[in-house]
Amino acid sequence: MEPEERKTLDLPEYGLSALVLDDDQRVLSAARRSLGMAGFGRIVCVRTAQEAIGATRERRFDIVFIDVHLGHDSDCDGIECLRRIRASGYDGAISMLSGDSGNKAVIEAAKVLADDYLCKTEQDWGRAALRIIESVNGTLGGDAIYSREHLHSLGITGEYLDTLVEYADGFPSYKVLAERIGVSENCIATRLSRILKLMGLESSQQLAERLTSVKLLGGRPRKQE
Repeated sequence: MEPEERKTLDLPEYGLSALVLDDDQRVLSAARRSLGMAGFGRIVCVRTAQEAIGATRERRFDIVFIDVHLGHDSDCDGIECLRRIRASGYDGAISMLSGDSGNKAVIEAAKVLADDYLCKTEQDWGRAALRIIESVNGTLGGDAIYSREHLHSLGITGEYLDTLVEYADGFPSYKVLAERIGVSENCIATRLSRILKLMGLESSQQLAERLTSVKLLGGRPRKQE
């Protein structure tokens, strides 16, 4: 008897997109590394306001980061860059950046047109970006938010990844899921509990809602039966 065909992930190569504007190459390198680990597939880094404004006119990014204090190569500071981008009709998620987390005046000014504010000392830009995107859009959105790289970066690999793939296929009960995979219901409960913790969720219902709102497998949004 031939072995049963096993489901596999059929995920797009690229995940979410981000634009980062900062005049410090070290900051850009750190941002690229952290966002890449979080599953962002297209990360555009620029060092001047002119480049950022031009980039947002060409396409809509899932999130844009703008440094408040820009160097002399830019013809304006970050706040003015933000204003120009918004004035052009750009409505995507935007977060301001600054190395001074205590400058309340700058923070308040940034929040007038921006969606959030991020201190450059933030250790995990990727998770911060996902939080901002979800806050702005209501869902994580994107065609491949749960790319293979993103899931791996969360620690969801091997049997846990297999379980998540099966669960996304119709959100079956633990009993049905256990029969599909060939393990006990207790094993399924343990795996899903671990997955929920890694994804920062509290219940399997939240997981089902999350997988319904994003595109996980084959580029199609999952629907609950």
